[in-house]
Amino acid sequence: MRSLFKFQPSHRPPPEPRKGKLPVFTAGQQLRLFSAGILPTLIPIWATQHFLGYVWPLWAKAVWFGLVSQSINDYYADFLNEMGYKWGYLDGDKPRDKIPDEYVDTIFVLGLVTPFVRLGLVAWITYRPDHSLSLSISDLPLFYLKLFLVSLFLDLFFYSYHRAFHEVDFLWKYHKTHHLTKHPSPLLASLSDVEQDFIEALVCPYLGLLIAHMILPMTFEEGAMILSFISVAEIMGHTGIRAYIEAGNTALLLRPFGLELTVEDHDIHHREGWKKSNNYGKQSRFWDFVFGTMGTRIECKPEMIDWKLSIFDDVPPEPIQEARSVEQEKKKL
Repeated sequence: MRSLFKFQPSHRPPPEPRKGKLPVFTAGQQLRLFSAGILPTLIPIWATQHFLGYVWPLWAKAVWFGLVSQSINDYYADFLNEMGYKWGYLDGDKPRDKIPDEYVDTIFVLGLVTPFVRLGLVAWITYRPDHSLSLSISDLPLFYLKLFLVSLFLDLFFYSYHRAFHEVDFLWKYHKTHHLTKHPSPLLASLSDVEQDFIEALVCPYLGLLIAHMILPMTFEEGAMILSFISVAEIMGHTGIRAYIEAGNTALLLRPFGLELTVEDHDIHHREGWKKSNNYGKQSRFWDFVFGTMGTRIECKPEMIDWKLSIFDDVPPEPIQEARSVEQEKKKL
């Protein structure tokens, strides 16, 4: 990682609170942006295999995808901070939290190590030395289905541990550090104790990958890209950007049922939750729906979303009437 200071919203003056309609960063937009970054990294592996007959050894692939994942995480942390400064933040009259000084080293190390640890899990489950890498547009729908399954099963185990750590008294001490932030920023996704790090970095991804791989077998490259996208979703979930930003790894299939996860869902979990909370999922609201722990959105209500306004567009003027309606809605709560 580069300087952690650069990736924190607190490194420059906060934007003025916004009250108008919310722009969108949809699953389709996210998949296109992610694909533009990740797919070119497959070309060296594919080219040496098809033109030179050389298959990269596992260690080389792991190092390559580890560095790629770190670079993508850095890019998204920087990009999302820029979008936050541009569009403002949820509960915008409060500043976004910065990394506590005593956790700077831990978060820096986790940013370096976690991608490689997760790639070890991918290799353990998926690697086959005789696999031949192919690049085809026709593979993309099946890849998204694999991404969805890994995310959904990972989220089941995440939901289970997460809710238990909130509601079981003796487990709460292993999670309360993460809730020191009420208005998180991207790097605070890694603000946690060792026990939580172990479960989130190893246990949940391993079980999610394992079950999904038994249903739809995947290659090492697919598993690496899937966990990279999931890492991006975890970073996005802690941005608090005042926009409709859904978890692109599950939203395409869950949005028709109102079960997609947005940035606001996890932001409310941090803002209003402590030992008892809601919105325990981090990839979707599916398991929150199943087990009755879905929270109520405050600013990302349907009437407040402008589906024609993208986070990449220019910021429009603030409608006075809409600003008043949001303030009235907050007062009711």
